[in-house]
Amino acid sequence: MGAFRGLLGLLGLQGFEASLVHGAVIWGTATVLLPRIEVAPPAGEWPVKMHMIEGVHHLVYAGAAGIMYDLMNQRPGRQPHEEERRETRFALQQG
Repeated sequence: MGAFRGLLGLLGLQGFEASLVHGAVIWGTATVLLPRIEVAPPAGEWPVKMHMIEGVHHLVYAGAAGIMYDLMNQRPGRQPHEEERRETRFALQQG
């Protein structure tokens, strides 16, 4: 799921907004995927406390991943992934 955070950065989403989207996607994926692979009951059967704990865990993970991602991509005089975004836009236009 860290690759998804990188993709958000390439698409130009940064900071809190990117972490919020990343957190929602990983929490939603876990809520759907875990019952599908039969390692957890369906989300509708989870107690409220379990949903709250899962939410906190995923928010902490997404926040920490977002902070580290942003710190690793800070370069003086350059926006994170500026060149990569231009290349991605060009490739999508050629597509």
